Amino acid sequence: MRELSLREIQLGELQILKRLDEICKENGFKYFLAYGTLIGAVRHKGFIPWDDDVDVAMPREDYNRLIQYCIAHAEEMKPIVLKHWSVDKNYIYPIARLCDTRYKIEYKDAVDYELGLFVDIYPYDGCGNSMQDARKIFKELGKARACAVVAGNNHFIFSKTSFWRNLIKYPMYLYAKMRGAGYFVKKVDLMAQERADDTDRLIYCTIWGFDINWAIPREVFDEALFVEFEGCRFPAPVRYDEWLTVTYNDYMQLPPESDRIAHHYYKAYKKDE
Repeated sequence: MRELSLREIQLGELQILKRLDEICKENGFKYFLAYGTLIGAVRHKGFIPWDDDVDVAMPREDYNRLIQYCIAHAEEMKPIVLKHWSVDKNYIYPIARLCDTRYKIEYKDAVDYELGLFVDIYPYDGCGNSMQDARKIFKELGKARACAVVAGNNHFIFSKTSFWRNLIKYPMYLYAKMRGAGYFVKKVDLMAQERADDTDRLIYCTIWGFDINWAIPREVFDEALFVEFEGCRFPAPVRYDEWLTVTYNDYMQLPPESDRIAHHYYKAYKKDE
C-alpha cells in the first residue's frame, strides 16, 4: 500500500463529504460543516492547510435518520460505509463516521477497527435551558464518555507528570477494556438521547464534547447558508460566527506556526487495487 500525502487525504475526504451531501439533499437531512472544517471554509475557502479530517454536525433527529438510511442502503453506498456502534461491534467512538474502504488508516494509539478515510458526524442533542443544566447533563455522561475513550486505546497511556493520575486512571482503564469500547459507546449515546429534550434551549454534542461551554442556542441551527469549500458549496448555519466564536474565540486569527499541525495521529494508505 502507498502512504498518502496530507493533500491526498484531504481530497479523499472531500469525496466522502460530497457523497454525504448528496444523501442529505436527497432525503432532506439537515447538516452543517463544523469545527475546523467550518473554519477552513470561512477563512480559507477550503481545508485549513494543515487539517487532516472533515467534521460535520447534525441535529439529533436528522443524525438518527441518516444512520437508518445508511443501514438500509449499505450495499449501494459501497465503498462508503457507516461506522457506528449499531452496525459495527468493533467501532470505538460514540459519534458516527462515514468511511471510504478503499483506504486504510493506521492510528498511533487507537484500536484497529478497519478504518478508511473518514468524515466525522457529530449529533447535537438538547442539553437543558441554562448552562447549569448543560453542565449537569455533561457531567452525568462523563464516566461513560471517559471509559469509551480509554477502552478505544490499544494500551494504557501513562501520564508523565502525575503519578497519582496514573494510579486513579489505570483501574478505570482495566475496567473499560474488560467491558469493551462498544458497551460504553452505546451507553453514552443512549444516555444522551434519554436526557435530551427537543424543546431544550441549548444543544451540544454531549456524547463526544470537549467543553460544555461550547453549547449553543438551538436557534443557531435553524437556518442555513452555503459557504465555499474546495470549489464546492456546503451548508453552514447562518449564525456560524456565533457558533465559532463560542468555540474558538477569534477563529479568523491564524495560530502560531508551531501549532499549525494535524491533530490526528495516523497514517493513511491507498489499498492496492
